[in-house]
Amino acid sequence: IDATRDPESGPLEDRSPLPFRLGLPLCATCDRLVDIPEPTPRDPVVDVGQRIDLQEAGKGYRADFTVVTDYRNENADSVRDDFADGEEDLGKRYLSYMRKYYDDMRIRGTPVLRERGAGRNGVRSIERYTLKSADNAFSVVLFQLADWVPDLDLDARSTPLALDGPSFARQTIRTHLPNGWDVANEDKTIANAYFSFRRIVRAQGDRLEVV
Repeated sequence: IDATRDPESGPLEDRSPLPFRLGLPLCATCDRLVDIPEPTPRDPVVDVGQRIDLQEAGKGYRADFTVVTDYRNENADSVRDDFADGEEDLGKRYLSYMRKYYDDMRIRGTPVLRERGAGRNGVRSIERYTLKSADNAFSVVLFQLADWVPDLDLDARSTPLALDGPSFARQTIRTHLPNGWDVANEDKTIANAYFSFRRIVRAQGDRLEVV
């Protein structure tokens, strides 16, 4: 337990482990420090569900985005703090982030934050966007992957690289296109001693799902 942390909620076993590596057990016979366990979270600490509805618009297209993100553990506490500063400013920040991938993105209303139920230490944010483009090409962007795999300038680094403890994140994108998709289904995993990455692609009718 770190008494200097902001208030936390939810089951003790679901809280993020302290990043101090060693801790002092509270018991009558304990006389030395022990390793602080760092188990992989049981559920994704960030779980993005994104729906994209595509339709033709002249020589280009229109895409309506709905992004629903569940945050757990300290990620939930951080997002609560962000919303406490005001939805309008936060909406501008979210839009600026999305425009890194889609230049002409427009936001539809301010983001909304909802608690996910007592004792679950989680919140859900809901964002809505619209994109109109004269281009006939559209990219499905796995922006969570970019967030969790940073671009490291290894040539410039002169000090050791500190790695965070185990984490777990997921992004699911469901893209709807009236004429359907010509995409093969697949399920691939890349894993080693340090990480595991799994990608699932399913195409059926007008829906393409990438997890």
